[in-house]
Amino acid sequence: MTHYEEDDKGIVLHFDRGQPAVHAKVLVGADGYFSKVRAQCLDDGPPTFNESVLWRARVGWQEGMPGGNSVVKYTLPGMHMWSPAAESRGALVMPMGTMESTRDKGWTWILMAPMADVEKAGVHFDPNARTAKAIQGDTASRSALENALKVFRDFPPALMNIVRTTDPSTVTQHGLYMRDLSHIHIDAKQTHSEASGADKENSSCDGLQSITSEQVSDQKSKAAKKAEGETGPYSKGVWGRGRVTLVGDAAHATINNGQGFCLAVEDGVVLAWHLRAQGLSTKALRRYEEERVPRVKTVYEKGKSAASAEDKEKYLYKPTFKPLWQKKEDGQASDPCITNFTPMQF
Repeated sequence: MTHYEEDDKGIVLHFDRGQPAVHAKVLVGADGYFSKVRAQCLDDGPPTFNESVLWRARVGWQEGMPGGNSVVKYTLPGMHMWSPAAESRGALVMPMGTMESTRDKGWTWILMAPMADVEKAGVHFDPNARTAKAIQGDTASRSALENALKVFRDFPPALMNIVRTTDPSTVTQHGLYMRDLSHIHIDAKQTHSEASGADKENSSCDGLQSITSEQVSDQKSKAAKKAEGETGPYSKGVWGRGRVTLVGDAAHATINNGQGFCLAVEDGVVLAWHLRAQGLSTKALRRYEEERVPRVKTVYEKGKSAASAEDKEKYLYKPTFKPLWQKKEDGQASDPCITNFTPMQF
């Protein structure tokens, strides 16, 4: 996608390489750290580099790897895994998906190193690059794998043998980035109040008799847009504008605590919930964003290494989500999708 346009009927997406334009009712940007959708929609600059580089790949089980339900952590003496300050190198080898019969399923290895160690190993990484190769590594060559082998050359042979025998085309390399969430907040009461005011304004015809027919047409057009939400109370949200919203890292890239993927999946469920309840409307997009803010900020705070195991259990692992196939009931449109979750107070 090169850019998009928004009009009264929806969104028109434009692409390069001669691909035809696509028309849609709404646009959901799920295009990662350097989202083109976000750049046009919010124009708030790139995320902040977290001074860490990560490599990962999917592999099959092989001799020397853990069996059963094991997850193995590799660190050097005195080092700690997944530090928010990126103070150490670390590695994980773990099964993918459910934990049963793991030898018959895919495994993944993950390596993370602070930028200082990357540079010390003689590996060049440009955190400001925006190309696909810079973000995900060049899967057409051995560059990502070779870089990983250099940075982690002194790690245990049991780990490095697994890394060394990995298909180079499956190895990805990318930086870790964050966006500041401290300033984000939603005042639901104010949003509802504005919506009520807009409804009153749209239903009023006072003063139209004394203006020209062109002005009448213009006011009717604006009123129609407000009713639809393009310029009214649902036109501007936390991660979107008009008929556009964001999910995953495009919306809220956070600390590298393993919760980024989980939050992206949750985004999809909550967004689908509101779209199902309220249709392909700007109101559904803003309600989705409104519900996600406390959840995302709570996971950001309680996902840090300093958080207690009890807090992580309560805030990160206990919440559940209403099934999308649940029978629609009266009042569901305004109900939250997340249940069994009490967000922190900010």
